[in-house]
This record gives sequence, structure tokens and C-alpha cells, in this order.
Amino acid sequence: MRNKLICSILAFALIGNVSLCYAIDTTKLLNMKPLPSERLTKLANDYENNKLWPSLVLGVLGAGIISNNLGQGLDSYRLSNALTGGVLLLTGGLIYFFPGEYETDRKVLAYLNLDQTQKETAVYYLLKDKAEKMKVQRAVGTYATGFMAVFSAALASNNSVSQMNKDSLYSIAGISLAVCLLNAFFPSQIEVDVAEMEKQL
Repeated sequence: MRNKLICSILAFALIGNVSLCYAIDTTKLLNMKPLPSERLTKLANDYENNKLWPSLVLGVLGAGIISNNLGQGLDSYRLSNALTGGVLLLTGGLIYFFPGEYETDRKVLAYLNLDQTQKETAVYYLLKDKAEKMKVQRAVGTYATGFMAVFSAALASNNSVSQMNKDSLYSIAGISLAVCLLNAFFPSQIEVDVAEMEKQL
């Protein structure tokens, strides 16, 4: 009874979907190579070790936009661009200075002080839920970028559009198509990890 209660609480608090908390073979779970908690640790470490680059790109891009638009008159267009640059700069700072969600999950689990079976079970459900949400996000991203690619290409084919705008629209279409294909055919690492875990159960 205690284990079921803990499982339900963890599923609600960490996952937000109690329906995922079905019975699994804990013997197989504890014999997984690597264990779910080890996968969570690797995901957390990979994020922390690699977050410098997205932070740097967003920071440099934001700072560049701000510097190119301030000091040249504060009309609404330049002010809007400067605010956009500020948002990018702030986002880069938040990514760099705050821990990722995997690191937060790891700290929460450590705080709960669970035994190994409870911990591995909770991490398994946690990763499974995140993988399912990621699948939905990838599907939405695939459709959105696919639509953007088609829409941009259609606009570019309009004869009333200038050559400069055509080039920009075709560039947007190409980038959107590339992102669409990446979303469609390349699952995230957490999806790969969960698929591997399910094969071992």
C-alpha cells in the first residue's frame, strides 16, 4: 500500500499523469543497463555541459540586435527590435545560469530519499512521460514548420514579390523544411532512452 501511495504521489507531483503509474516488473527494472536514474543523470549532465553554446548564441544575437538599433533614434521599429534583442539576451542568461529540468528532477528525487526500487520506478515513469510529451511537441513542430515551408515558398512564387523578398522567403522555406525533416525523422535522446528501457521490460 505504501509503495502504491508513493508511486501515485510521485506520478502526480513529478509527472502530472497518474494514469502512467501501471505495474511494471521491478526485477527487470533494477537489472536495466543503464538504470533509469543513470539515464536521468546523463541527460542532466549532457544538458549542463552543452548549455553554453545556445546561451552564447542567444546572448550574442541579442546583444547584436540591441547595439544595431539603439543610438539611431528610438522610433517604434527600432525600439521593437531592441526589445526583441533584450528578450534573446535574457533568455540566453536564464539558460546558462539556471539548472535544466533534468537537473531539477534529479534534485527532487534526491530530496525524497527513496529506496532504490522506488527511485528507479519514479524515474522510469518520469522519463516515460517526458518522452511522450516530446513526441507531441515534435509532431506539432513538424506540422508547423512544414506549413511555414509551404507558405513561404508559395509567397515567394508570387510575381508581385521583389527579388530580395523572394530570396528571403526561399531561405525561410528551406530552413523551415530542414527543421521539419529533423523533427519528423530524428527523435530526441529521451525518446531513444525510453524506447531502449521498454525493450528491457
